[in-house]
Amino acid sequence: PARPFPITPHPPPDPHPSQGVLSIVDGIVHVSDVGRDGKSVELAVPDSVEQTIVSRIDRLERKYLMALKCASVAGNDFVDEMLRHLLPEVGIAVGEVPKIVSELCEMGLLESCAGSRYYTHSFKSALVKDVVYERLPFTQRRELHRAVAQWIEGRYRTEAELASFYPVLANHWQRAALDGEAIKYYDLCAQFALKHYANHEAVGFLNEVLKIVHACSHAERHQLGITAERHAEFASHLADASLRIGLIHEATEAIELLLTIVQMPLPSGSPSRLRALLAFEMGWAAIPLSLRARLPQSVRFRPAPPRMCELAARGYQTAARAFYFTGNVIEHDIVRAAGWGWMAGEKEEELSLIHISEPTRRTP
Repeated sequence: PARPFPITPHPPPDPHPSQGVLSIVDGIVHVSDVGRDGKSVELAVPDSVEQTIVSRIDRLERKYLMALKCASVAGNDFVDEMLRHLLPEVGIAVGEVPKIVSELCEMGLLESCAGSRYYTHSFKSALVKDVVYERLPFTQRRELHRAVAQWIEGRYRTEAELASFYPVLANHWQRAALDGEAIKYYDLCAQFALKHYANHEAVGFLNEVLKIVHACSHAERHQLGITAERHAEFASHLADASLRIGLIHEATEAIELLLTIVQMPLPSGSPSRLRALLAFEMGWAAIPLSLRARLPQSVRFRPAPPRMCELAARGYQTAARAFYFTGNVIEHDIVRAAGWGWMAGEKEEELSLIHISEPTRRTP
């Protein structure tokens, strides 16, 4: 026989919860919902926790659903002031926000962040936030990310305040599909990390920058102001940061990218050819700048701008350290000398101003 067990959903899916009935018939659980008209409606039991959350979210009134969607774009934690900025854009009055947030807390979907310096509320479960966010259409998602980023920039105006939100802003602008702003903030994150010797974080930020840059066409890069020089600087910083934390393979890839951008690739070939190249570079570096200007055009090469030559030299020096750490002493000597050769070829007068750390030579 059927054994009914009256249940009241807790926390309620809306401020006026209805009563449900749980029945067991021949060992099978049946769930039904009793509506306000008193009629019982059979409900399907979700197959997973995610489907359970989806089922509950879909039964919310629009104002609660839109509040959760806007909050999910901000992240797991948010401030009520941000909701007051976003909800009017989706047709919810500003005056309703405190009541909506309070009732969502009563439903067990949100909770207060009493001890937080920046945030007032958060999702009680990250899974709820993820489910709500994934149900946002991409167009609406981008618009909301843009609105959140603009709100953060408007609220925290000083550099000291905004610096704490560089990673958040980079993420919002990237998700808003505005690559220029995303690159700007990822670069600021990387510079801040490098300044404070947080090389692991710097590598992550610089990889995000290069991922965005490489996904753009040449025309898009030009529109965003990503010149070859700036592209090379990103690769140079990535090579240095990677090498400092022992990521030799990643550092080598960044060095190859850097030297490809500046069109001064690493030398390759047999040891005898490398030694010949070493002698040539040392000889070229020994020629004074005044004499080089008198050489025929066919001999006077390296027309690259000084900054590009400096980046190439730093790339060669980083490659030299990487080769040294891996035990390739011949390659270390070649690229080290070649790096100084490239530098001397264009900026001989500034060699004394540039200090690049050189590892102590190993003793057999």
